[in-house]
Amino acid sequence: MNYKLFFPMLCFFLIASAQGISQSPAFGILDINNVEARIYAKGNHFWDLQEFPHYEVPKGSGKHTIFSNAFWIGGEDSTGQRYVSAQRYSNTSSQEYTFGPLSVDGSLYTDYQTIDSYIAVWEVTRQQIEQHKVWAQDTASMPGYSIPPDILSWPAHGDVSKNQSFYLAPFVDESSSGFYEPHKGDYPLIRGDQAIFFIFNDAGVPNNESEGTPLGVEVHGMAYAFNAPQCDAFNHTVFMNYKIHNRSNRTYHDTYLGLFTDFDIGDPYDDYLQVDVARGSMFAFNGNPVDGYGEPGHYGANPPAQSITVLGGPYMDPDGLDNPDGQCDESINGLNFGNGIVDDERLGMTRALGFKLKSNIAPIEPPPGFKEARYYNRLRGKWVDSSDVMYGGEGHSNWGAYGPACRFMFPGDSDTCNWGTGG
Repeated sequence: MNYKLFFPMLCFFLIASAQGISQSPAFGILDINNVEARIYAKGNHFWDLQEFPHYEVPKGSGKHTIFSNAFWIGGEDSTGQRYVSAQRYSNTSSQEYTFGPLSVDGSLYTDYQTIDSYIAVWEVTRQQIEQHKVWAQDTASMPGYSIPPDILSWPAHGDVSKNQSFYLAPFVDESSSGFYEPHKGDYPLIRGDQAIFFIFNDAGVPNNESEGTPLGVEVHGMAYAFNAPQCDAFNHTVFMNYKIHNRSNRTYHDTYLGLFTDFDIGDPYDDYLQVDVARGSMFAFNGNPVDGYGEPGHYGANPPAQSITVLGGPYMDPDGLDNPDGQCDESINGLNFGNGIVDDERLGMTRALGFKLKSNIAPIEPPPGFKEARYYNRLRGKWVDSSDVMYGGEGHSNWGAYGPACRFMFPGDSDTCNWGTGG
């Protein structure tokens, strides 16, 4: 009963290259704690883009809990036209995203020079930044200091001659000039103790997996982790922050964001899924007390579980209210409810569903020419045939489901007020 994870988040869509960038690898390794995770510039993470996983836990063990993770987005414009970008496994015949920023004038302009410049990630540690700050305050105290390459080449600014945004990667402007000037003490603004920054967009290549129309979004990603061996949770957690910029000249409605995750707990053929609605999490765990059958990549006895959790999703549509906490609604796992501030509420996990490995993204294929419908329906928490996920069995009437319709597959007893089934 091997399942793959996909949990979508209904969202209010946020509207929101550098010249002379040195070439860096197209991926980085986040490894400051007890996880070693590969982060790719195009946003398709945790594997080698060929056949092997790269989310190793514990670090150095040769055992992995995730095979792949990717960002999905879909919405409709004022005419009802649908737009979808949804990557599962990136290869030459299956691509939805490419490297770098877009123009900000709605032309969605990108070019090979920009793409080549952003086939890169920028990896910076807190320790490097602290050393850089000390050097900037007293250069004589650190003779022979050389600014780390990724601080020096931090992609803070786009190419305005190509109508790219002047500000891209976040930085601290110690020089108060409005420009990123590391020689004058400016430095990257990162999260965590080690961070990897990357930029990708959905308009530079045809969407040949979903066959959907690109939205024209530019995504700024930052993967990060903390060096906190005294805290078991932080020592085994990788964080991901996405900032999504709509660079098109369209306003989208019914827009959904989602994370496709292919869990593999060692041996991938004995994994189960469960949802923790209150915590905004879906997690995979081994279906047997012993994982696998003794291969080096299998965990054996006492295998771990792996969670994907939405800590703070997109902002909700403004309604002029400080929506209360503790209701049978998005406040169950959302953020900033009942805090005295108007319209700062953020969604958590609003849908969660899996699909069988043996039948991929089925149970029912869309008609020819409507392939993007299956991806958009998944984002909406529905099956390919537009039917709701149903309670019981395995979520669809073809697989023994009997109803009612539900938002979350396999919630156990975590949805105490039955939000997922309408109360």
